Amino acid sequence: MQRRLRVLPSRAGVYFVLALGMFPHLGYLRVWGKLTAGLAGLDVRRPSEKALRDLRRRLGPAPLKALFEVVAGPLAQPHTPGVRFAGLRTVAFDGLNSLKIPDTSRNRAWAGKIRHRLGLAGYPALRVMTLAETGTRGLLGATLGSVTERDETGLARRLLHLLGPGMLVLLDRAFDGNAFLAAIAATGAVPLARAKSTRTPLVLRHLADGSYLSRLDGLDVRIIEASVVMTGADGSRIADSSDRRSGRCAPPYRHGFPAPQLRFRR
Repeated sequence: MQRRLRVLPSRAGVYFVLALGMFPHLGYLRVWGKLTAGLAGLDVRRPSEKALRDLRRRLGPAPLKALFEVVAGPLAQPHTPGVRFAGLRTVAFDGLNSLKIPDTSRNRAWAGKIRHRLGLAGYPALRVMTLAETGTRGLLGATLGSVTERDETGLARRLLHLLGPGMLVLLDRAFDGNAFLAAIAATGAVPLARAKSTRTPLVLRHLADGSYLSRLDGLDVRIIEASVVMTGADGSRIADSSDRRSGRCAPPYRHGFPAPQLRFRR
């Protein structure tokens, strides 16, 4: 809460930081100009770059974090197309590791730089992990880490509290670890993972649709073999050789989803 009235109040700082995200390639003064362009005729102060920098530092991350936590959440209505499968809301973890931040000694100390074949990257970078509603791309949550945190599931675990019954979690091969699948299942959500082709799960029982039941460290799952083939607009076809035999899906069998439909959920 702001305790005193300033020429540049904190609430203006929140709007300014949001505008910086909308115009990332513009400097502070040009962003401020766009932010106040609709206030022509009013006595609007034109601060210096230093004043805007001090405003941003005074504001800190807490108000923006609180704002994100208020607005983050699913956006789809009950009948929005493409956001549900068999009555479950489809969500997915996704992230990146190339969000550049200023090259300061403080940022280098904790965030570090990405190492390429020819040396270090020019700027430190953050790793971002999000949990999103797949149909609308609405973010349910997000967390930040340094590029040294190479295990994506470590960051994703910070967001597990956002999962719950009624959700179908779509997962790429980086998230197919047994412990992580079990952690998702423990929230009441249903994991549907594309597993690595090198995995050889135990076959407990074959099912009529071609899938089979297995167990991964105590978690009962259903495995579906799939081939991934992409067809271009010109009719050309490309097969992913690393996934031709086993793009596997592993939701609990008790939901009884048909295998042909589950193959194409990711």
